[in-house]
Amino acid sequence: MVLSGHVVTSAWRTDRGEQGNTIYQVLQDYQSQDAGGGYIRLFDIDTSARTIAARMYSPFYNKTKEDTSQFSFNDVKFIK
Repeated sequence: MVLSGHVVTSAWRTDRGEQGNTIYQVLQDYQSQDAGGGYIRLFDIDTSARTIAARMYSPFYNKTKEDTSQFSFNDVKFIK
C-alpha cells in the first residue's frame, strides 16, 4: 500500500506489481480546504471480508466527508 499527499486533492488507484501483486495507492491532502478542517484519512480494514474502506473524518467538526473521498478496495489478498 502506498500513502501520499501534499497536492491539494484526493484520489486512489490500483496497479499491478512486477510479481503480479496488487498495489493499492491513496493520495489525500485537505490542508487548503476549509483551512484544513482537521480532516484525517481513516481506513477500516476487514481481513475476513477482504476489504479496505477509506473515509475522511474531522475530529474538529466531528463529521465524515460525504463525497468521493469515500471508497473501498475489495477482494484484497491479505498475507497470513
